[in-house]
Amino acid sequence: MDKDLFKKIFLKNPELRNLCLLSPLSPAKRRDKAFDLREDAAEFYENQPLVDHPCNGDEKKFPTKIASYSKALPHNTLGEVDIQAYNKYLEALKSGNPEKI
Repeated sequence: MDKDLFKKIFLKNPELRNLCLLSPLSPAKRRDKAFDLREDAAEFYENQPLVDHPCNGDEKKFPTKIASYSKALPHNTLGEVDIQAYNKYLEALKSGNPEKI
């Protein structure tokens, strides 16, 4: 079929535009359905009780912070975190200011 003729037929008949879709829903309806699903999930989890996260004592138990998260911080050759960097990290977390991290 001639490209120009195909375009004329295609543009005049919007129902033909979705012939290549492999879904029973249009892209807009799929987007809206996905949004609704995420919104429902967010509302479900918003109404769940908060889980308590008690301190396990590792901060005091291990002065080298060997059992604490320190992946992004500088470490010595033994793999121990730089304590000054770790303390700055804790202060940044406590401040609530993401620019300090």
